[in-house]
Amino acid sequence: MDPTTIWQDTLASLKLTITRSFYQTFLVNTKALQLRDNELVVQCPDAFTANQLSAHLHGHAVAAASKISGRELCIV
Repeated sequence: MDPTTIWQDTLASLKLTITRSFYQTFLVNTKALQLRDNELVVQCPDAFTANQLSAHLHGHAVAAASKISGRELCIV
């Protein structure tokens, strides 16, 4: 499975559990860059967005991405 598909499916899963405004503000402009071993590399538009995602959604995103990919992943 390619990183873009994993991330898009992860976003779809997260969208069901968070507010629309949070999704639009912090997730809509993110994208997966690559999958290295067990690391899904995700690009955020800026440091503030990265910090917000890390603080509020990291665990949920990791769980969703791991379930979708069928293996335990880290998101960096």
